[in-house]
Amino acid sequence: MEHRYHSRTLIKTIGQDLYSTEGPRHLMQAILHAIVGHWNLFEAGWLHCDVSIGNVLTMSPELRVSGQKFPWTKGTLCVGMIIDYDHAIKWDDIHMVTTIQKTVTWPFMSCRLVEHWMQKKPTFHHPLDDLESFLWVSLWTLAHLEPE
Repeated sequence: MEHRYHSRTLIKTIGQDLYSTEGPRHLMQAILHAIVGHWNLFEAGWLHCDVSIGNVLTMSPELRVSGQKFPWTKGTLCVGMIIDYDHAIKWDDIHMVTTIQKTVTWPFMSCRLVEHWMQKKPTFHHPLDDLESFLWVSLWTLAHLEPE
């Protein structure tokens, strides 16, 4: 049985859904910046496990320090973030979990996890599953953007 604690986090940055981006270029920048946030979370020992359209947001441009890992972000203003760590797991505590028991947003689930779920095979959530979810979020949003 998993023990969860009710908590709230207040942040100064106000995010908006990805449909409010200024076009495909801005959308992809927001998603790339959210991926950098995902990497920072991973380096801190956590895996998000629920990358979806509601958990990747765009925001007003804000200066963020991304370190040396992402030289292409140096000097650029951050326009995207990832939120909602309800399903995040400690990376070093990872263990075999059936995908049926793990709550994720189905349309954005990686093909590997879907395949294991369909076959009722035990599996674990891998960082590449989250990266594939970013791809599905990108395609979903591009398909639903209003033409200019």
